[in-house]
Amino acid sequence: MDSYFDLHLYQHAEFKPNIVTGFVYEALHMSLVDLKEIGIGLSFPKFRMSEGKSPGTLGGILRVHGQAEALERVKKNRWFQSIPDLAQVGEVLAVPETTRYRVVRRVQPVTNVERLRRRYAKRHAVSEEEAAQRIPNSVEERSNLPFVRFRSRSTGQMMVLFVRHDEITDQPSFGQFSSYGLSRDTSIPWF
Repeated sequence: MDSYFDLHLYQHAEFKPNIVTGFVYEALHMSLVDLKEIGIGLSFPKFRMSEGKSPGTLGGILRVHGQAEALERVKKNRWFQSIPDLAQVGEVLAVPETTRYRVVRRVQPVTNVERLRRRYAKRHAVSEEEAAQRIPNSVEERSNLPFVRFRSRSTGQMMVLFVRHDEITDQPSFGQFSSYGLSRDTSIPWF
């Protein structure tokens, strides 16, 4: 992972910042799916955690990490073509030599216990009443993690993806990224 480019999100009069983030993230997600790209990671260098119970924010910059050739393929992908209307697309640049590392991962808190019960009932062929007995209200979680809302390429459904930036480390970890540009254990350069 030797290169990156930044997307500086524009402020739009008709769209709130989180809507713009969702449109840009969806286009990136669709590009990664279309290209079957597993070597591209995303980060949010201006993210902020909330001190209270309300969610944090991902900030106004999305950073796309990878090998220079793969990043150029993403920029040329048909799904990416809508992004220049929503964000300033930076040049592909080399990662600074002095950098640290961070894993940026998806977190899936249980935010809707009713949906979880319906899914359980369907998968295990039990009644919704029995699912309610097996899954108590106490499993529901509130998250203050920043999130992005966008349409999934695989299901066509709107989804909420909570994003956690792990601790900064001196050593990189290697592996693959999901079609969301996130990974449980693969780090991106953090600078």
